[in-house]
Amino acid sequence: MDIFILPSLYEGAPLSLIEAQTNGIDSVVTKNISKEVLINPNVIPLELNEEKWIKKVQEILQRGTKIERRETFYKNIRNEKYDSKETTELFQEKYYDLGVKYGSTRDKKQRKFNN
Repeated sequence: MDIFILPSLYEGAPLSLIEAQTNGIDSVVTKNISKEVLINPNVIPLELNEEKWIKKVQEILQRGTKIERRETFYKNIRNEKYDSKETTELFQEKYYDLGVKYGSTRDKKQRKFNN
């Protein structure tokens, strides 16, 4: 994919945008996207204006993509706590703690899900 475009009128925290950033894909999105998911500098939030969007997309396509940015962008995603493996482990730990607090007899070894 050369560019990710999200001209959404109403959007909270789009996972698709996080995935695009993780893969180093330049993205043009509407300004109403949650600021918390604007993690990397390859995301350009714009107001919904057809001419501005066309111009920005053309600029990005002319300049080309740089896949070597992937590692840096992925690290930014992890630092913002959007890594799915780490998030899953965090939830597992929280559920285990709740089980202990409310009388679960499950052994700590059993708390890991099978992958």
